[in-house]
Amino acid sequence: MTGAEWGLVGGIAGAVIGVLGGAIGSWASIRNARPGGVRRFMVRATVGLWAIMALLGTLIALSLTGTLPTWVIWATQGVFFVGLGPAIVLMNRHLRHLEASDDGASPR
Repeated sequence: MTGAEWGLVGGIAGAVIGVLGGAIGSWASIRNARPGGVRRFMVRATVGLWAIMALLGTLIALSLTGTLPTWVIWATQGVFFVGLGPAIVLMNRHLRHLEASDDGASPR
């Protein structure tokens, strides 16, 4: 195999391993969440993030095929990574609020 073929194999394997890791992490996060509001939030957050990633992947694929200009890749990734930090902070804050309200409502 040539170097380019090894690069293609590595790129495909890395993408598959990354998606599998994300799926396993999503499943574990939902499974380990407490029933009720916390679990509903985890499901909504997981579905939303997977939808955003699918949209990002679609835009990148369309850009790589020449349907969209190349700057679309940079713009979408820039928006995603700039928004990712604040989104994580806000989701963690909301999750802490849900867990705290569940602790006070549940009998001991």
